[in-house]
Amino acid sequence: MILPGISGSFILLLVGLYPVFLNAIHTLDIVALASFGSGCIFGLILFSRFISWLLTRYHAVTLATLIGFLVGSLNVTWPWKQALVTTLDSHGKTVVLQQANLNPFDYAAITGAEPLILLACVSALVGAALALGTEWVAAKMK
Repeated sequence: MILPGISGSFILLLVGLYPVFLNAIHTLDIVALASFGSGCIFGLILFSRFISWLLTRYHAVTLATLIGFLVGSLNVTWPWKQALVTTLDSHGKTVVLQQANLNPFDYAAITGAEPLILLACVSALVGAALALGTEWVAAKMK
């Protein structure tokens, strides 16, 4: 959770436990929430030291690996998806079991929903500008 762009909810999404912890929050499952919280604390302490050690000794390789993780996670966070297999949960809500990534330009024809490509591009540019602006301010403050 200390890496840029990787939050606790993103990790939960990657490992498929996001709905489990949303339910734990909704039902106030103290055991599940405490286990997640303690894991966050211990992970933060241990992983921050480990990342610091890696960056000190193997800076380029560590950065390349972290960037690879971020690029590799695009499959999970890709917004243009088509539900292939669904089921109903106990509350009658549709749950997607299997989905496929779609080309954003084919998304509207296949799903009937607007792909919002312009909004996605503008959001990406704003995010890049914020990251570069933060780097620029940090360099000026040195």
